[in-house]
Amino acid sequence: QSCWHETYYKGPEGTSIQKMPMQSFMLSKQRVDQNSLSVKGVAWGGGHGKGISNVQVSVDDGQTWTDADLLPRLDAEKDESSREWSWVHFTAKVALKGETSCSSDDKLPMVICRAVDGDGNIQLERPWYPKGYLYNGWHQL
Repeated sequence: QSCWHETYYKGPEGTSIQKMPMQSFMLSKQRVDQNSLSVKGVAWGGGHGKGISNVQVSVDDGQTWTDADLLPRLDAEKDESSREWSWVHFTAKVALKGETSCSSDDKLPMVICRAVDGDGNIQLERPWYPKGYLYNGWHQL
């Protein structure tokens, strides 16, 4: 075996990496009006067959969360079972209150997102992997 498999490509438990963690990230954000923001993104269950059951977004550093709408796959009528193995698009409208509200001249507030898989596991805020592999922390935009 090569040094890549013996030394480098190891997960936190010291075993070879065989599966990927769930991921979510935002592709865009834009102001809808002074009191709301629209966010679009994608999420993936990690290829374990658990899929994505929910994505949540926050504009207050994770103190409160807004559930996103999971969009149907374009080819869902062909094979719905593949949803557990594929990327899922999401969109969310987030209410802005107090310090997070913005006028047309203000910079948009930071938004974070996290995913939930079919077993109810929530994407970790800052997972720690000594070599940096498999990073899947909350995305910020």
